Amino acid sequence: MRGLILVLISLIAIMIILGCKVYEDETALGKLRFELTDCKCKLNNTSKELKTLRFKIDKILKEKTKVENRIDVLSEEIRSIKSQNKKLKSLIERLSFKRSVRYYAVGVDENGRGRVVEFRVTLRNGNGSVFINVTNVLLNVETQKSIITAKAVAENLTGKTFNRYDIYITFVNFEKKMLVIVGPSAGSAFALSMVALLENKSLRGDVLITGTIRGDGSIGMVGEVYKKGVAAKRFGAKIFLVPKGQKVKIEGLKVIEVGNVRQALRYVLKP
Repeated sequence: MRGLILVLISLIAIMIILGCKVYEDETALGKLRFELTDCKCKLNNTSKELKTLRFKIDKILKEKTKVENRIDVLSEEIRSIKSQNKKLKSLIERLSFKRSVRYYAVGVDENGRGRVVEFRVTLRNGNGSVFINVTNVLLNVETQKSIITAKAVAENLTGKTFNRYDIYITFVNFEKKMLVIVGPSAGSAFALSMVALLENKSLRGDVLITGTIRGDGSIGMVGEVYKKGVAAKRFGAKIFLVPKGQKVKIEGLKVIEVGNVRQALRYVLKP
């Protein structure tokens, strides 16, 4: 009997132990199932977040491509505008180009009196034409020919050309009556002024010249040199350049003979 009781007690103890074990296993299983559910929930949320991020990335990439394309378009427009701007600036500079030289022709008027006449030679963009302002001024054929010869001499002497420029010659006449300019004696003065234009230099107003101009740049003889020298002195000149062999003596005025335009430039061009 006692042995049976011990067996029963042993069985009961085993059952209790097994029951506890089963309970522990169920508890652990329940915990694992909860963790599994939690992991599934986290996985689902993470997947949704990943999907959202991928969508945003795709949107950003599309926007990036769109922006890059726009940048390319704007860059091309900028290059085009810069090119157009450069052309416009060049055109404006070309159209607005102007260079002038003031000098003086020494002659004798219809009354036989020496006279100094101011003239201006202006360069503008063009095609090599020569324009003479004849407002209140009358030039004869010889004077006009001397201007054409002076142009050619200036080009030969400087190695530059007027092909891209037009030349405008204006004589300053403040008198009401017509100013009559005849003969080729101002040819050397025209040549000096055109050389100064091509070299972008100025001419001294206190050095005057008389003399015709030949195609080789030499200065030819003229008439009435003394009267012209007196007029130059009265004008305020310090030096009066004359052709070779035509030196005259005028008190208070330095008279120097020059054989060609190159020699005359030494005295007339400003530093």
